[in-house]
Amino acid sequence: MDADYDDMYSTEVLADPFSYYGRLRDEDPVHWSEKYQTWLVTGYDDVMWVLRHPELFSSEYYVRDSARPPVPPIDPSDAEFAEFVVRFRACEFIQNDPPYHSRMRAPLRAYFSPKGIESLRVRIRQAVASLLDAVVDQGSMDVRGDLAKPLPLLVISDLLGLPAEDRPLLAQQAELRMQSALSLAPDRMRLAAQGIRESCEYLDRHLRQRRPGNREPDVLDILIGAQQDGHYDRQEVLANTLSLLDRSGAPRANGGRGVPQVRSATAGVAEDRGD
Repeated sequence: MDADYDDMYSTEVLADPFSYYGRLRDEDPVHWSEKYQTWLVTGYDDVMWVLRHPELFSSEYYVRDSARPPVPPIDPSDAEFAEFVVRFRACEFIQNDPPYHSRMRAPLRAYFSPKGIESLRVRIRQAVASLLDAVVDQGSMDVRGDLAKPLPLLVISDLLGLPAEDRPLLAQQAELRMQSALSLAPDRMRLAAQGIRESCEYLDRHLRQRRPGNREPDVLDILIGAQQDGHYDRQEVLANTLSLLDRSGAPRANGGRGVPQVRSATAGVAEDRGD
């Protein structure tokens, strides 16, 4: 692959990432980017092999590569914000390997088991129906804007037991937080740090006002219960709650475009193995 095409952050690639990663998958599915000192694994079989070998590939990017300068570069004055984002993200269980990863997942294992996921089917169908009902009188819809974008946040915020009226704020905060991963702007870490701090303040307010009530425990109840049992500390509760919301807000933050990267254990991360 020619050197000019090796820049995954170029204007041309960002304008049409599908062609770029499609070409990588066809011509060089295990590609070393000399410019960014990063492996990009795009072939399905190769990706699955990486995900199934955690002894060789690590999810601990923020722990193992914390001293590596952000790519693309950030404003030097934002270094303290980058350090804050890295410390916070390092508490997310998807950013860690066993045994820490396994310990962190344990309280949620039953909730997100195949049986638990199956029990959510009705709620997810209701969420889809509510979005379709909202546009039925229009006679047409933008599938991406009216359904694909709002659905993940609607479902995840419901699983967390967060108020429906707060969803616009949650989406705005997720967009800020995800700047650290989905933006190329030199001030992205400053914005991400702002989003994290605002989100933590929101969750602290919400948790102070939360009452058990006569209802089934939601994901946030499980996380708080695990903190009370000594399984999590407060930062881990906040980081993993926001991690779930980040996954629901990512399509909004990057317009549905992804940058699939897998880095070797010596150079960075592999994505969550789902062990």
